[in-house]
Amino acid sequence: MHDVIISGAGPSGSQCAEVLAKAGYRVALIERDANWRKPCGGLVSSRVLKLYPQIKKLNIPKIRGGVLYSADYHRVEYRRKDILFSTVMDRLELDNIMRDTAIDVGAELFDKNLAFDFISKNQEKIGIKTKSPSGVKEYHGKIIIVADGMSSKLAIKSGLRSKWKTEEISTAKCAIMEGANNLDEEFIYVYFKPYMGYGWIFPLGSNRFNIGCGIAGEDILRYNLNDIYTEFIGDPKIKEYIPGSNYKIIWSGSYPVPMVGVL
Repeated sequence: MHDVIISGAGPSGSQCAEVLAKAGYRVALIERDANWRKPCGGLVSSRVLKLYPQIKKLNIPKIRGGVLYSADYHRVEYRRKDILFSTVMDRLELDNIMRDTAIDVGAELFDKNLAFDFISKNQEKIGIKTKSPSGVKEYHGKIIIVADGMSSKLAIKSGLRSKWKTEEISTAKCAIMEGANNLDEEFIYVYFKPYMGYGWIFPLGSNRFNIGCGIAGEDILRYNLNDIYTEFIGDPKIKEYIPGSNYKIIWSGSYPVPMVGVL
């Protein structure tokens, strides 16, 4: 029996687990796969760096500004004037740091557990059920926190939200690549499109970068994400920063992003 059950060991769930464990609560952190890398641009704000100073010890870029391009490639550049900086990270690395921090202060991780339903008694939710390699498991707690993302079955069963509608989501595709490039590692690069879409190139350091694009709202039905991604990475304007033709792909993936409402 735990005081708190948290479904989802991503940044939200892990941060919540850390705070509660530090306060003396017995916390169970339920995760479907701790080795899964969520498709993500990986931008990390200066506020996160204050909470997790160990990140600064890594070989990370210090992002101090951004370069924005309109749909017709008008360029706007912004640079911070203070000493603060953000960074860009491999999302798996960020998740591992935040989850390990929660575990170090007392949270208990239960990996390879996919939460799919609540345990109820006298019309009260007293725990969750999960599917694991060894079968269905039950975790009981006084408080249940749902932090397992857009595909969460618990969020729907709890009544926190209904199924997503097309106009409520964006879909995106990105990759982590490695190779010589012309990126300034103090900047992120963001591109706006004539449709409801966007693209980005975020430097990761050591000749690595995160590149991707997305479509939002009803334009999801009008455009093919894979075609847009292929067009984006081959765009001559993009090639000014990543001129190579044979970059090593470290990882790639696609994913939905909420535009409105509760995760």
